[in-house]
Amino acid sequence: MHRATLDLLSCPSCRQAFMPTAHLEREDRIELGYLQCHGCAVVIPIISGIALFSEPLLHAGQASQEALRALQQAWFGSVESLASYRSERARRGTLEPYAAFQPFNESTRTLGPLLPHIDRALSPGDAILDTWCRTGWSGEWLAGRFPENRVISIWEGDSSVLGYRGFGYWLNLDRRASNLDLILTHPERPLPLADASITFLYALDSLHRYRLYPFAGECLRVTKPHGPIVFAHLHLTNSQPEPYFERGCHQFHGRDYRAWLDSVTQDGSRQGWILSEETLFRQPPGAELCDEPDMRHYNGLACLLSVSDVGLGVTAPALSSWRHIVSPLFRFHLGRSSASVASAQHDGMVGHLLTRHPIYEAILPAQPVPLDDVALATVLLAVLGEDRGSMGSYFDLPSGAPSVPQGNPEVAPAAGSQTLPTSKALEYLCAIELVLAAPISKAAHQLQRFHCNQLPPDDDSLTQFGLNLTSCNSPLLVLDGGEVLTGADLCRLHAALVACLPALGWRVEDWIALEFDGHPLQLLLAVLACAAGVNVRLVMSNEKSDGSSSTAIRHGSGDRARSLAIGLDGAENSLLGVISHRIADAPPAALCDTKLVVPCDNTVLALKLSAWLEVIAALDKQIDDQILLLDGQRPMKDLLLLLLAVCRQMPARGLRSS
Repeated sequence: MHRATLDLLSCPSCRQAFMPTAHLEREDRIELGYLQCHGCAVVIPIISGIALFSEPLLHAGQASQEALRALQQAWFGSVESLASYRSERARRGTLEPYAAFQPFNESTRTLGPLLPHIDRALSPGDAILDTWCRTGWSGEWLAGRFPENRVISIWEGDSSVLGYRGFGYWLNLDRRASNLDLILTHPERPLPLADASITFLYALDSLHRYRLYPFAGECLRVTKPHGPIVFAHLHLTNSQPEPYFERGCHQFHGRDYRAWLDSVTQDGSRQGWILSEETLFRQPPGAELCDEPDMRHYNGLACLLSVSDVGLGVTAPALSSWRHIVSPLFRFHLGRSSASVASAQHDGMVGHLLTRHPIYEAILPAQPVPLDDVALATVLLAVLGEDRGSMGSYFDLPSGAPSVPQGNPEVAPAAGSQTLPTSKALEYLCAIELVLAAPISKAAHQLQRFHCNQLPPDDDSLTQFGLNLTSCNSPLLVLDGGEVLTGADLCRLHAALVACLPALGWRVEDWIALEFDGHPLQLLLAVLACAAGVNVRLVMSNEKSDGSSSTAIRHGSGDRARSLAIGLDGAENSLLGVISHRIADAPPAALCDTKLVVPCDNTVLALKLSAWLEVIAALDKQIDDQILLLDGQRPMKDLLLLLLAVCRQMPARGLRSS
């Protein structure tokens, strides 16, 4: 917790200031220590930089360094225990739907049209309070959107979705945004903040959830008289959902909220608004607000906005630093180069979510949407957490073509150069809701991938396959005869293949056709050829091959076409036979660091093999099972299908071929 934040705190019991004690401190942040009230002497532990008002202690002796370390182990658990939890969740395929859906849904995004009003009311250094940081998203988003301000996020304590263990792992001082502090306390109790200490208060899904007393009054008490307050997502009695579903919590009519706002704005420093969630979601930022206490919709937003621009104003971060979340609602059909919203996805959770969010469902594509190579490449980079400014560094043009500007694709290119297409692709992907742009850190991006089941644990079979390529002695493939192919063997095969390209008459960017009859080693050879810079067209064999030399590779066309046996039977003049003479001399280089380069529109995309495998592991549960039909017309799609076929046939302990 930042020491500057401590100045904003006060004891929720007696309103006295706290005296901090730090056992472990990093620069201006307390990582391990405690707060003791000057008045009632209550002790609040600080663990992993998180103030635990949910776990008050009687006296300072209970908050020694040794005692807090023991409490940290008991409450937050170990990295190993979290890894075990992640593995069990991945094995079951479970998904917490609202955690995965939170960045996308209309309730979260209604803040967008209000941002210009909030920017003008803030000055650099002002404090922002987030009252409902259940998943970690709202705090990280606010910290990224307002980098010049301090953000304090509150959650109830050791409860869904993250709990102590999740907050301690995903939002510790090493991971969370540098301008974000966390307080764990229940909002139905008095807030541990001083009067008028907050300039902007954001209460998502809060005002109807917690009792009006003391929550509503506490929000007004801790916020400056002119400070904006946004109560997003209120369950209203204006109407009921059709088809009906139970919404719960405390429900009031928009007119009742209107009357309450009129009562708390009598000093004239702020104006109250009752806004329709449906209207707000469809409005651009800065659009004229329309007070709708009698709205026809059943969800709304109440806010208090300053009547004058009292702040110095803050600036939104540049778009080049924004990252993109890939929607968990979609399923990818690589064979058809498309994606679609899949209601049955995640055991029907997608359909359940959309039934409860018809406003959001209305903007989703009803039919499969096409994904060209540029769009597909952009999705891959989005999964990897690359921001807009860094996406361009993975593209280049073939030799002899006009140069492509690197770095920020938003920068206008020089005369005669060519602009990378990622910007248009991002516009398209955002318009169809396949990705969502957000000013979040790499750590926050990973956290949301975790919520979306797009961050597989280390013991996941696809993840392990990639790791085994690096740890050279780990088995990748067990052949029929019991022979084990290790990561080192595969790396030597790759090095030997590269050395043998001239002898084979192959050149980088040549096309070869490799017959495939189901043997996993053939898939591996295809991947190795791609890694060596050769383009591979995989052709399904019409015969039941027993591993004889009849399964072949064809190079060239017409009179130049030549055929070469793969050599699964050990034939001397086959591909494997030629390579075998070089294997002994080939060093086991890190194959995962080898870049696979594929054409992409009028550019080429170059990603390390480890990155390709990470993307496949991340989206595995969202990718259809495919019939392996590669035709060479879509090299990027073909490479993904090829790697997917390899990985899905090769679990962590290897695969015994049939």
